[in-house]
Amino acid sequence: MEKASLRGWLIWLVVSLFYLYELILRIVPSVIVPDLMHDFSLTATGVGALSVFYYYAYAPIQLPVGLLIDRYGARWQLILACLVCVIGTFLFAQAHSEGLLAASRLLVGLGSAFAWVAVTYLISHWFPPRQRGLLIGLGSSVGLLGGIGGQGPMVLFTDAIGWRAANHTLALCGIILAFFLWLIVRDAPKNVPHHKGPSLSSAFRGMRAVALNPQSWLCALFSVLLYLCVSVLAELWGISFLESAHHLTPFESGCGTSLIYFGMLIGGPLIGFISDRTHRRKPFMIGGALCAALSLACVIFISHLSVALIYLLLFCFGFALGAQLLSFSLIIEVNDPTAKGSALAFNNFITMIGGMVMQPLVGWLLDLGWNGVGGATRTYSASDYRFALAALPISCLVGAVFALLVRETYGTRRDGKRHPFEAHSD
Repeated sequence: MEKASLRGWLIWLVVSLFYLYELILRIVPSVIVPDLMHDFSLTATGVGALSVFYYYAYAPIQLPVGLLIDRYGARWQLILACLVCVIGTFLFAQAHSEGLLAASRLLVGLGSAFAWVAVTYLISHWFPPRQRGLLIGLGSSVGLLGGIGGQGPMVLFTDAIGWRAANHTLALCGIILAFFLWLIVRDAPKNVPHHKGPSLSSAFRGMRAVALNPQSWLCALFSVLLYLCVSVLAELWGISFLESAHHLTPFESGCGTSLIYFGMLIGGPLIGFISDRTHRRKPFMIGGALCAALSLACVIFISHLSVALIYLLLFCFGFALGAQLLSFSLIIEVNDPTAKGSALAFNNFITMIGGMVMQPLVGWLLDLGWNGVGGATRTYSASDYRFALAALPISCLVGAVFALLVRETYGTRRDGKRHPFEAHSD
């Protein structure tokens, strides 16, 4: 297949839009934290526990989802996944109990788990190798636009029509998206037969080999320690923190957290490109972790920063976090090339555990420092947030240590071949 068809480009567009859609759904709770606290009498611990139900479904299913798509194709699984997201979003909008809220987030996480794997799968079937790295990078960037749009613009949207109506609108958008997935997506061109992936026993052996490799753990621990900062700050607590600690308006706070995603959108592909050209991984991973720790520490611990400087630091933080994506290339290079899918699934699984642990932990730390202000709808002070978020810069510093310990591959796989930077975090 030397040239991608119009159908291929349309498929790339619609599945990338599904990735954008699921990222918006992932971060919606961060925009409506005060509403959830008020309407359901939740504490910070309760909000964190609610948000993490997304990860309870998303993280574990990363291991089997790649095998399912390899064996059975992506089209119908994508359609069903999108509809599961729609059902979860509709139930979230309708919920009047904590139990239904939790179940709705579980459904959204379950459907979202298929998005990124399907993007990479369909690109590999519809585009020639010389275009795949670019298209995967652009697909990742489209998804990060969901992170940008799901913050500042979503604040305005929910303020205008209310959080329940906003989620009803998101559910309607999902129905429209599912229709276009059904209309446009095909697993492969007609002249390219679909081949089932490895057997379950072969896949298990590959996963076992990856998990027993100490280098895999160093890569994955580096990845999770950096990405959990995104899970905590950009996906849940960032807007509330900026309002309390720096006295920004909800819209200004949403724009600030959007800049984290914008920095990742620019930094991820650029750092990966330079890493490929210089055939070095470790210096960029270590430097990215250190720069992320420094910029984030400034935002958390320094008072009386101007809005412009806060925005600059958050952008730099996101840009530096782009180095986290190198762990996906590196984990392929330190494992057997036949276990590529297992290596990526292992890294993404460990990476998503960070949000699953840290989002409720930060909520618990906020409640631990709460001084009684706000009554039933608790209000947390700047010092409460600084205490709770202090672990994030430390996490980046520990990540730099793991990057220092990992073996430098010089961009070469174990079989001696160069590996292009083409694997991106979700």
